[in-house]
Amino acid sequence: MFLPNLCCQAAGGQPEWADDTTAAWLLFYVGAHIMDSVEDQDPPDDWWKSFGPGLAINIASVFYFSASMALQDLYKHERSKNVANDVIDDFNQSFLLMCEGQHNDLLQKEPTLDQYWEIAGAKSGTFFSLACRSGARLATDDTIRIEAFSKFGYHLGVLIQILDDLDDLDPEDLFDLFDNRDRLYSTLPFVYALEVSTTEEREKLLVSMNSEEIDKEMFSEIVSLIDKSGSGIYILAEIEKHRSKAIESLLRADPISSAKEMLTARLEGLGKI
Repeated sequence: MFLPNLCCQAAGGQPEWADDTTAAWLLFYVGAHIMDSVEDQDPPDDWWKSFGPGLAINIASVFYFSASMALQDLYKHERSKNVANDVIDDFNQSFLLMCEGQHNDLLQKEPTLDQYWEIAGAKSGTFFSLACRSGARLATDDTIRIEAFSKFGYHLGVLIQILDDLDDLDPEDLFDLFDNRDRLYSTLPFVYALEVSTTEEREKLLVSMNSEEIDKEMFSEIVSLIDKSGSGIYILAEIEKHRSKAIESLLRADPISSAKEMLTARLEGLGKI
């Protein structure tokens, strides 16, 4: 939640220098989460369930504009006013890239593996990269260090997207799981299984997924077909790859020790079994 603060500290600044940036990032995060839920047709939260998606979109817009106002506060402080233009431009360009990623996500009902990684990078990778890069920018103008913090955030964001996909396949939420099957087709386990399975196994998986009624037994069959594809091993390898690349990028950023320990601890805890 406080990545800009932590990365500002890690780059040699005081964490409070990034308070305005962190506030903006969190407000954008909440707004984007609401909008993403509506666009993906996820089960509605209780607060907007009875009013419909129009209310959710309106509230998301409130968060977006509030975030923009928070960024304007960068001009008010001596420490940040000289870099305010750069940080605000970075936010705007990053969100345009994220919108492109979301657009492609909505268009690709059954994305290929290459398309999946492109979308994950444009959405989650870009967003977390922005958090780390903007925080570091408030403490240093060293472009090499800033880029290293940016790469750290990118790989952290992709890692979080992978773990989010795995959460979508939680058998405890079986009703919600198949109430929105289109979302499942864009998760990494399904994308990988559909791409690498034999024609026969792929057809079995699609038939099971398109069945009118799916119970726990059929869900187990779907999971079995995904496992048979080697999806589990592939995903574990990708988790460790992005974790390793994130740590390598963090080390290149040459962070101060206390912030380095906090960032590393949070990263190493993600996806551990």
